[in-house]
Amino acid sequence: MNNHCLNKKIIDLLAPYYAVSIIGMAKNAGKTTVLNRLVSAYDERGIIIGLTSIGRDGENVDVVTSTDKPEIYVTKGTVVATAAELLKKSDITKEILKTTGINTPLGEVVFVRAKSDGNVQIGGGSINSQIAKLCGEFKEFGAEKVLIDGAVSRKTVSGPGITDATILCTGAALSLDMDKVVEDTAFAASLLMLPPLCDEHAESLISRLPESQCKVIAIMPGGEYVPVALDDPAYIKGQVSYIYIRGAVSDKVVEKLVMSNINLRGVKIIIDDGSKLFIKSNTFEKLKRKNSEIVVRRHINLVALTVNPCSTCGLDFNKARFAEAMQKHISVPVFNVLDEEVMI
Repeated sequence: MNNHCLNKKIIDLLAPYYAVSIIGMAKNAGKTTVLNRLVSAYDERGIIIGLTSIGRDGENVDVVTSTDKPEIYVTKGTVVATAAELLKKSDITKEILKTTGINTPLGEVVFVRAKSDGNVQIGGGSINSQIAKLCGEFKEFGAEKVLIDGAVSRKTVSGPGITDATILCTGAALSLDMDKVVEDTAFAASLLMLPPLCDEHAESLISRLPESQCKVIAIMPGGEYVPVALDDPAYIKGQVSYIYIRGAVSDKVVEKLVMSNINLRGVKIIIDDGSKLFIKSNTFEKLKRKNSEIVVRRHINLVALTVNPCSTCGLDFNKARFAEAMQKHISVPVFNVLDEEVMI
């Protein structure tokens, strides 16, 4: 990452992109702070934004941990897609724009326009296709940017075809050990930024596979492919060029692949994108020891990382050391959520 990019503010880095996901490594990682500052910054620039979430956010007390958290504050003109029951908990004056047909445990997701500044609670669709649908429909109401609240546990919202760019938020809430926070965050970021598949023939073959095809496919040097049942893998003779794993990839799937009779030396493991990968660092290392690497069909555009040195237990990190340590381990710009002027 060159110094020019490191000197830019987050809002500058986001300028080329329409839909942006904001995902957190843990609760209280500063995600809502980033969201609020972006909403304010876009308002100052006269840019109409759309706002939704793949989970639930905006409550002043976390419904899981019972800890205090910042509310989401929107400005007049913001377009919000949220569940009907959560609208009752929002204190904005609003104009109902459209119902969506997307049903949640908190009611149908509806589009509203804020007619006043105020706090909102947001809860949108729960699956990628619903979020993608909402992103497209925001344009009907003049939204020039869309911000989507997410989490690492729901990181598929960062996937290509859903959003154009992603911000990853981390902080002292993840662990009392700063080195562990840096290590775990750097690993999570590395999964989001896995290198792309650079083989048009392999991509063409995969794109033609029927949806009903086996989850795991071995692709040979000649282009032929063999379905692989990892619970009872058939013996595969000769060298394999690629292993394609469709959909979500867990530790269990990778462990079975590593323990199979397939020679993985020099083999590239193809996955759809980094948001589909849910593995621990030691599992990732097992593949590396087999001299195999993971590549992606679609690249995730991680544009920035934010760090929150404060924790709810009162044991805070040195903000300068934390940001510096994080920047040494990640190639995208790192911003401290406490330094408002460098963020927006």
